[in-house]
Amino acid sequence: MRTSALLLLFVLISATVFYHTSRSVKYREMAQGQYTVPASTGTEDDLNARAEYEFMMLRDPVSNRIPDNILRLEQQFAKRLPTREAMAVAKQG
Repeated sequence: MRTSALLLLFVLISATVFYHTSRSVKYREMAQGQYTVPASTGTEDDLNARAEYEFMMLRDPVSNRIPDNILRLEQQFAKRLPTREAMAVAKQG
């Protein structure tokens, strides 16, 4: 019993060490510039791809522009969404 507990402890410690070292290698590679595509913009072919995508998601299709009161509209929509408590009550009854 004691040997199996020690074996389990050894496996858990080894897995933890392996996990953290592999993550640190990945982040070190990212910091050294191994990845060439920046995360916040489009690709080299289309530098404005991300901005265009966000505009297409947020725009009003009729006026083809983002509404001035988009924050207020978003907050009103969020207030109408059901809460976790309301979903739990609906699921029970």
